[in-house]
Amino acid sequence: MAAWSDRDDTAHIDEERVARQLEIQAGRVAIVFDSQPLAIMVTLLVATILAVVLWPVISHDTILTWLALTYLVNTWRWAGTAVSRRRRRSSDVRWPGDTGRRQADC
Repeated sequence: MAAWSDRDDTAHIDEERVARQLEIQAGRVAIVFDSQPLAIMVTLLVATILAVVLWPVISHDTILTWLALTYLVNTWRWAGTAVSRRRRRSSDVRWPGDTGRRQADC
């Protein structure tokens, strides 16, 4: 009988460990997505400044293509961030560090 009890305790500890690891991973993902809006704005600002500085040196077609691709990729990043935030708000999952008092900033 004691052997079954020990196995149940071990299984319970493993389940708690897995749940804790999932909670930690969810927190990491939340941190990454929460930092995205600032990272996107800074990327677009620096890319625009760089394009202006390099305008007299590099082919205009090259600069405009690179700048358009940079804006396209960052638009995709913003869309992914917006979808992630909507999903987190609509789910019953409480993310670590989430106070539930966020304003709609997407």
